[in-house]
Amino acid sequence: MMARWALLVVVGCGSMPAHPTPSVDPLDGVWGVEQDFGPGLGGALHVGRDRSARIGGISVVLRDDHGEWRGTFAPRGAELRLHVDGARLRGFWIQPPGTVLQTGYATPLVLEPTADGWTGRVEPLADRLRMYVTIERKVAWVREVETNVGRMFGRLAITTAGDGIELRKEDGELAFTGRIAGDRLALHIAAIGIDLVLTRRTPAPMIATRIAERPAATNDGWSTASLEDVGLGRAPIEALVQRIAAAVPTAATSPAIHSLLVARHGKLVLEQYFAGYTRDDPHDLRSAGKSFTTTLLGIAGDRHLASADDAVADTLGHVADDPRRDALRLRHLASMSSGFECDDDDEQSRGNEDVMQGQRAVTDWYGYTWALPFVRDPGAKAVYCTGAINLIGAVLARKTGRWIPALFDEWIARPLDISDYHWNLMPSGEGYLGGGARVRPRDFAKLAQLVVGQGTWQGRRVVSDAWIATATAAHASIHDPEDYGFGWWRRTYQLEGRAVEIVYASGNGGQLAIAVPALDLVIAVTTGNYGQSAIRREILATWVPVILAAAR
Repeated sequence: MMARWALLVVVGCGSMPAHPTPSVDPLDGVWGVEQDFGPGLGGALHVGRDRSARIGGISVVLRDDHGEWRGTFAPRGAELRLHVDGARLRGFWIQPPGTVLQTGYATPLVLEPTADGWTGRVEPLADRLRMYVTIERKVAWVREVETNVGRMFGRLAITTAGDGIELRKEDGELAFTGRIAGDRLALHIAAIGIDLVLTRRTPAPMIATRIAERPAATNDGWSTASLEDVGLGRAPIEALVQRIAAAVPTAATSPAIHSLLVARHGKLVLEQYFAGYTRDDPHDLRSAGKSFTTTLLGIAGDRHLASADDAVADTLGHVADDPRRDALRLRHLASMSSGFECDDDDEQSRGNEDVMQGQRAVTDWYGYTWALPFVRDPGAKAVYCTGAINLIGAVLARKTGRWIPALFDEWIARPLDISDYHWNLMPSGEGYLGGGARVRPRDFAKLAQLVVGQGTWQGRRVVSDAWIATATAAHASIHDPEDYGFGWWRRTYQLEGRAVEIVYASGNGGQLAIAVPALDLVIAVTTGNYGQSAIRREILATWVPVILAAAR
């Protein structure tokens, strides 16, 4: 994968002046670091007929656990979970948390047969940091472009004493300490306890981005076509791409777009990457993964394994502490109307995702959420609560007897021709359904295509059309009236006097998979604008209409 600093992705919290005063402070300018923390285990993997597994010079004999071959590679802590699938072995490589990657990840594996066993290749998620700091007149803005480690630090005030330096948040909390030595800025990040050495950077000059006649055809299931083939005007979309390419500088209003994809009539017609990203780079979907969660629930319903009307307590256990717990249904979890004391927009809320994850002693996130007190009746009001929608996973895992990543792989990934992804894990080792999976943008777009195709992908039924209609209908009002379904957001545009409805998966930073059923259109966007909801709103308000208007 290419280094992300070729086109600098730094977004500050205040606009840079149009004609800045020449710098006289030696700290002023842009500083950056690209650092890998590893290496983790990866590369060629061989499993023998005797269940001996070997990778990176480390060997282990896999144990047979009711038909699943499992083993741990000490001292790295990576795990294998495999099962025989015809002539192949199929399963997952599980990498443990790293320095920057604060959770483990499950990566799907397929091993092909050989004369003495099976072979495959492990490509774990890179544990790396790409961080840039823009400093001007004792004020700094920080952007970590891939994982947004520690979230946005926001506007930081700088104090110096000799060659020592401190960067503090607006509330006075110390974020960084360090020292300046010529063209090197050594910083210690207190939040995660790592030391970095940053060097001066000069943003690369912008180069006009040309749109290919049609995206490349690969083996991922997408057929491709030109914009004209599907009735999309080229000129306005080319102008939008150029606007994105020119929006990389460090001003707060500049979106840090990593990819833009458009499909129409089931064909991929636009595939553009920015800031050094490529088609092969899996991107953090953040909360857009919640739409995968509710799709799993819909498939479980199609298979008569679970229903949105099921009482959660029937699976997780009845507790006589509050009658509202027995009244809670899966539909309430899916629509953000659980009634729990859980509000991701309230930093003091006990159910807040960051509050829960910040408690190192809490390893059972299902149990933590299930034990939350109620502040209102289920269904009475919608409040954004990641913990509640993740709790759907606890019910699905128990009702199906399956590990969530394996369930996703069988029910969604393979039917959608998604082979390269990384599913993030909770401390318990179960898959997290609150968001955060790493998926390639071409595969992310398939999530919206599933809606446009009424539950089908390339002629294959993945989930029922009845579920698609149910999940994308209005079930709650979170920010605007009737703006949320079951894991899907809703919005209506006025286009030349015509109302055009969209439904979309949305994640922190501006991750968007947008379905426009009336136009048979899909738009997918990945970005690095973590913690900046205003930029996500700008994309929806000003950029999406350009593409909608280009449809003839």
